[in-house]
Amino acid sequence: MGINNSSTLVQGPTKRTSHENSFTKFKNMIHYAIIFQDEDGAIKATGFGSFEDTHSWFTQELRESLQNFLPSGQPTQLTSDRPAKRCRTLVDDSGKQKAAVEVLPDCSNTQRVIARYRQNFSNLTQNDCRSIGQAWIDLIEPNKQRIHPYTKGDASKPNWWPPNVQHRSPHHLWPDDRITLLIHILRMSGKGKITCAELREAAVQSTAVSKTQERTLKILGEIFAIRENEERVETPCDHGVYQA
Repeated sequence: MGINNSSTLVQGPTKRTSHENSFTKFKNMIHYAIIFQDEDGAIKATGFGSFEDTHSWFTQELRESLQNFLPSGQPTQLTSDRPAKRCRTLVDDSGKQKAAVEVLPDCSNTQRVIARYRQNFSNLTQNDCRSIGQAWIDLIEPNKQRIHPYTKGDASKPNWWPPNVQHRSPHHLWPDDRITLLIHILRMSGKGKITCAELREAAVQSTAVSKTQERTLKILGEIFAIRENEERVETPCDHGVYQA
């Protein structure tokens, strides 16, 4: 009687890494809606997660109520130089949850957009900012330490580095300079080799062990919502090409 030595390999579910779990958690917990004005002044909306179907919540009544937040007689432009107040309205997601819909800063007002980025990054811990900064630099310039070493100071600064920030590791920059670097790199997305999605994933993975991860993910969600909205209104002529 012959003996069958063949065996069948039964592969169980692949165990996720902590980074993969963090990114999946980020995608599952972030539900946001973006309300913005296009070049013609029309109020439009887009969403992510449970707000992806804009027809279910972006009603004519909501459009009209948002007009109250625009300057009288100028329904298509936000002209105040003061920081914009956040306008929130509750949207009922089929009885499952209520979430705040952010009216994002007018993307034609660069100062206001950058002020919002700075506010959000300031709300992160400095450890998270250091980790995100290092992760983003590694993403843009994997061989940076060899090609553009910090030991040579500004003499070896890469061409994509912000001109008003010292060429030092994110861990050794002053907090304000570190945040300036983060904002600069974030706004490079869509202008070269890096994308908003890549920056988001790198940020989530770099903060996976953060003790305040849930709060961090919410702040990152708003940061990337603003950047994605900003990218929508940018034109090719706005884009400088950044070579990594």
